[in-house]
Amino acid sequence: MRRPPVRFIQALNQVAQAHTGWNILVAGDADRLLPGTTPADNLQFAGWAPQLDALEAADCAIFHGGAGTFGECLATATPMLICPNALDGKGNAARAQYHGIGMSGGYRDSPAKIARTLQQLMTSESTRSRLAQIQKRLASVQASGHVADVVGRLMRRNGATVRSPN
Repeated sequence: MRRPPVRFIQALNQVAQAHTGWNILVAGDADRLLPGTTPADNLQFAGWAPQLDALEAADCAIFHGGAGTFGECLATATPMLICPNALDGKGNAARAQYHGIGMSGGYRDSPAKIARTLQQLMTSESTRSRLAQIQKRLASVQASGHVADVVGRLMRRNGATVRSPN
């Protein structure tokens, strides 16, 4: 996984300093991502955290737009600020904006712009409502076993041997 540039973490530090009621968790090492700077009290760093648990507790996720985290944000109904840097990030950022479940940002955004975007995402009732609808739909599809059936058919089509879970 590519890490965000130091200047973005510095901007997040400024956002945290200005919004002391917000708690920001960054995946990574503070010494490497914020060298020579004391992080704001509400800016935390973790080398690893259980992501689904973190997203369940989060008011918003800031990430590069990878499919794994994108799907987990849908499953946990977590609004997204996507700062694409490679591969599927731009497409997922466009999808999030189109469906009103997140916004696209950039690693060069100013602290003021980051704060405005986060505030908008965390207070938008329409974003929360759309995410809740998607979360409910995903849960019903997963409960139906339909996803496993589709994956099994695709695997068999490509020559894999697939055993039934029953």
